[in-house]
This record gives sequence, C-alpha cells and structure tokens, in this order.
Amino acid sequence: MPNFGIDDWMDAQLRNVPVPHDLLSRLAENSAADDPASADARLDAVLRNVPVPQNLEIRLRRIARHRAPAPWWLRAGLAASVFLALGLGTAGYLGLITGALGPGRGMLAENPNPGPASSNGPEVHDDSRFAATVSPRVRQPRSVADQKIIPAIDERAIAPDSVAQTQDTEAEGVTSLWNRLVDAGSALRRELRSRQRVQAALGAGGNFDRLPSLDVVELPPARGLAPPLVRGYDMLFQLKHGEHPFVSPAHKDLQSTRVPLTFSTASYDLAVRAARRGQLLPGDEIRVEDFLAAQNHALPPAPAGDLALRVAGSSSPFGQSGLQLLGLAVQAGSNAVIAHQPARLIVAVDTSASMRRGARGETVRRGLAKLADHLAQRDRITLIGFAEQPRVLAENATGGSLRSIVSSNEFARPAGSADFAAAIRLVCKLATEGEPGEARRVVFITAGSDELDEADLATASQSLAALADAKIPWQIVRMSAAGVDSQSTELAEQGHGEISTVNSAADVHAMLLKKLVGRSSTIAGGVTLKLTFSSRQVSGYRLLGHESSTLTGAPTGPLEIDFQADEAATALVELTLKPGGEGPVAAAELSWRDPASGRPRREVRVIKREDLTGAFSKAPPWLQQGAIAAKAAEALRGSYFAPVSHPAGQVLSVAEQVDPRVAEQPDFRGLLDLLRQAEKRR
Repeated sequence: MPNFGIDDWMDAQLRNVPVPHDLLSRLAENSAADDPASADARLDAVLRNVPVPQNLEIRLRRIARHRAPAPWWLRAGLAASVFLALGLGTAGYLGLITGALGPGRGMLAENPNPGPASSNGPEVHDDSRFAATVSPRVRQPRSVADQKIIPAIDERAIAPDSVAQTQDTEAEGVTSLWNRLVDAGSALRRELRSRQRVQAALGAGGNFDRLPSLDVVELPPARGLAPPLVRGYDMLFQLKHGEHPFVSPAHKDLQSTRVPLTFSTASYDLAVRAARRGQLLPGDEIRVEDFLAAQNHALPPAPAGDLALRVAGSSSPFGQSGLQLLGLAVQAGSNAVIAHQPARLIVAVDTSASMRRGARGETVRRGLAKLADHLAQRDRITLIGFAEQPRVLAENATGGSLRSIVSSNEFARPAGSADFAAAIRLVCKLATEGEPGEARRVVFITAGSDELDEADLATASQSLAALADAKIPWQIVRMSAAGVDSQSTELAEQGHGEISTVNSAADVHAMLLKKLVGRSSTIAGGVTLKLTFSSRQVSGYRLLGHESSTLTGAPTGPLEIDFQADEAATALVELTLKPGGEGPVAAAELSWRDPASGRPRREVRVIKREDLTGAFSKAPPWLQQGAIAAKAAEALRGSYFAPVSHPAGQVLSVAEQVDPRVAEQPDFRGLLDLLRQAEKRR
C-alpha cells in the first residue's frame, strides 16, 4: 500500500539531529594523540556520554501527539466536511449538466466575458484552462475544429429578468466554490501520483533525503622542474629516487637550467607539526625548497624599491671530496609604506579544522607576521578567529601587538567546523562602528567549503552589500588549490566584493598589505632565474629540491613569480669542477619586469672558480643557513645524497660551525630542534 507521508513526517522529525558542538574537536584531538596503541580505547571514551541532542525530547513529544488517535469531535468534524464537499460537488455537477449555472458560466468556460455570438449559432468554449489544471504538462492551443462545442441555453428567454438575475448571483457563488474544489482536487491528485512514482523509484520510502555536499578533493599544486627529455639525463635515477641526478653540461641542452623560486613553507610547517606530536612526516612529503623558504636568511639589505641577485659558494661539508656548493638568492628591497590615510583592517581568519590541511594555519600566521612589520604608526588591525563561533582575538592592534598575537598559540590548534555566516555578522557589526574619517577594510580568510543555506546566503549577501554601499571594501580570500567555489563567487557578486586565492605566506602578506594601503606593493613582476654552466669547467651539477610531480611534459611549477617588499627566495646547487680549468664556471641571469613602467630588467652575475673553493666556515651566513636547511630536508626525506649513517646527526654536527648570527635566528633554532627530535625517533 502506498505510503502517503505519515512515516516520512516522522523521519523528518528525527532527521538532521545536531551533532554535539565539541564532538569534532574531541575526535580531532584523539587522532592527534601520541600513543596509537590505545587509540580504540580513547575513541570509545570520546564517543561515550555524548549529551542528548538539543530539542530531541520536543521532537519525540511532537511525534507522540501526531500519532495519537484524534478526538471524536475532530473526527466527526472531518466527516461532516467531507459530506459537505461531496454535496457541493454533486450540486455543481448537476447544475452544469442542466445548465442551471447560466450561459458561459460552466466549468469548461475559458473566457468569463465571451465575445458576441450569433443568437442562432453555437457558442464555442475552450477547455484548455481546465486541461492545464488537471495535468502538469503544458498543452498546445487547440484548433477550432478540435474545440468542444456546447449548445448555448438562454434562460432569459423563459424566465423573468428578476428571476434571471437571482439565478446568476447564486450561480456565481456556487461556481466560485466549485472551481476552488476542482483546483484543490487536481492538486491533490497530482501530489498522490507524484508520491506513487517516487515510491516506485529504487525502493524509496516516499521521499529522497538531501545528500550532504561533498568536499572538493584538492590535489596538491603542480610544482618543481620537469626533467629534460634529452640523452644524458638519467631518467631512471629520478624514477627510482625522486630526485634530480647529477647531469653533465657537455650536452648542449643540459648546459642551462631554469631555477624555480618559491615562497611556500607548507612541507616544513607540516614536519614541525608532526614532530610536536612525536611523529615523523613521510619522506615523500618533504620538499627541500620549502625548508629553504622557511628560513629568514641573513642577507645584506637590497636597494630600496629594487631587486638584487646574491651569489656565493664554498666547498661542501657534506658528501664526497671535491663537491662544491653554489647558493643563489633573489631579494627585493624595502619599500616604505606608501603614504595613505590611517586605516583599520578587519581580518577574519578561519580557525576550523580545515586550516590543518597543508599547514594553512601556519601560512596565515606567517603572512600576518610579515604584515605587522609594514604597519604604519596609525594603522590598526582587528583580528577575528572563527570556527564553531567567531571571537575577537585583537581589537585595534598595532604592529607590535599583532606580532605578539600571531606568535602565540591562537592559530596553533585549529579545530571544529567553521560558522562563516556568524563571522560575517560579527565582522559587519564591527566594521560599521568605526570612527568618522577612518578608512575601514574587511578581509575574510577561509579554507573550508563554507556552505551556507539559502537563508544565511541571502542575509550574508545583504550585510556585505551594505558594507560596499558604506564604501567599506571587502574581500574573500580562499586558501585552496582547487580555486574559488561557486557559492563564494555568488556571495562576492551579490555583495559587491572581491574574491581571490592564495597559496603561500607571501601571497597572504601581499594581499593584506594591498588591502591596507589601497595599492600593490610589488617590487618586481615575472621574476625568472636561469643558470648556465661551462662544459670546460664543470663535470656535473644538480639542483637541490624542486623535483617535479611528473616526469614528462612541460614544467609543472610556476617559473615566474612576483616579489613584494623585503621578500627573498633562495636556491642551492651542488657541482663538481674539472681539474685545472680556467675561465668562468657559470653565469646566473635574473630577469624581471618593473611593475610601474612595465620595462623589462635584467642582471647577470658571472661565477668564477675562486668563488666556489673557499671553506664552508668562511662562507656568507645566508649560504651556511641555506645549506643546513637543504641538507636537513634531505636527511628527513631519506635522500640518496644524504649521509648513510645518522644523517640528522651529521647535519647537526656541521650546524655547530655556522656563523653566530645564523645560530641566533629563531627559525634556524627551530630547524635544529626538528632535527634533534627526528634523531630521537629513528
């Protein structure tokens, strides 16, 4: 027997029971526990004594009242209503048959005010309106030949005028009631037929549950340098070890190589987080270039508002005798904060569990720390963190106080889900409470799906549109490799805002600084670095890190990047020299575009043999720091080129020889702590 919705109604009452607010964070903490042996016991403890969902008792009482027998007086009233409807329906039907409703007022009449007709000819009525009522399908207009012809009955010819008027008035009331009953019956019939079709589909019990939205699987962004498909490149070595092999510049296609530059620190941040939990990050997730980017290299200052290329070399303290190190550093000079009206930037940062993926929380922390160094004296930052509920982390903070906030543990343990709608409400409230004459700007940084229902989406769009109308620019920034989602795009369009994506701390810093001062702080655009070796001087070389995720095709990583003020990127190369050679060993070529004029710029540095043969202890501090960072990554990675026995211990031993200025760097000390923990775990 078909189910007409009783059980579906009960399912609806028990469906969508809210999950306890702290259940996700408790499960996340359990997954991050140190001792996996007792994971099942801890999981049982987490799932035990779960509080009763809110409003469950009220729903159960509602079900009991709904399923209870109706009172006798209510059943009697319903029966009387049915008999009344049947009686009226029968009367209307009989009136239609006998023509008692008058000319042109029958159920099949389409036009209540028909045009003039011949007194002796038939009257034409179109039944398309009634047909559309009883069938959901759209029907085409019928031709005159197909239209139903009903003889006209003129009651006025056999009845006095007063009687005819009375009959017309009574007929209009009955007709109106009858039409309403017909419409209701047609709608009920369509609903019952639809219900029966649904129940017959795949065994559904009368209703389809709304499927939850699926999270987009974000593939890691393509990175690295694709191997050259030429004779002389050991492709089998890279297939086996996942690293660039030593190549000889004797082949003309291997004399030059592009050097990718990156600001990403995700791999290093993930390794640090794993070490805090007493674990080691899998070797295939360690990227040498991320460890290099995570160091604040002790470089000499670059010219203000310009780009500088640094080149240094030394004998390598690692590996076989005769191995040399070549370090390359590209650095942007400082750019005094452009004169601008004092601004208050309101930044809402997602602190939910979605910020754990790819160490996004740490990426935002680094970007905010960079922003703190560029705040003018009268600029202020309001920082909001939002997960299951939004909270103000800093109110009108200066650069110094912002630096203290991001150095604390506010972003260290993201957990729970993100209530984006609540964050929008709080931010809009704070943004409208600014002082007169103060330039206010709003930025939302999020990594989750942030899926809003229709009501929240409409309310959020109205609130954000009100911000735009008040001349308060706002922007949604998604930390996602999959790009922006459709709902965020819709929100930006309806609320008259902007939307963008970021992947590194440098991107976060550049976006926030641009929003603060109202213009870009780019020093150089489209920066590329190329290295060319002399086949007479060099017997072999290899680039440390920057391995490609694919072995065929075009380069998979971006070979052109933009540099903001005070940003630096480094790369490291190992090479072996031929004995007794003379002349230049290599040449480094840096190319970029001036963002103001669009004019191309270029700088070339020639590298000589004497630049590469000095002692490691005498090398510039930034080269020492980069070499330790790169070799630490290879040790954790289990690289083919890492020392065979106790690789982390050997790197720690060499680290004792570095310049004191390097040893005092906080990020360098953090790198050594990571190595010590790895040495204990092996």
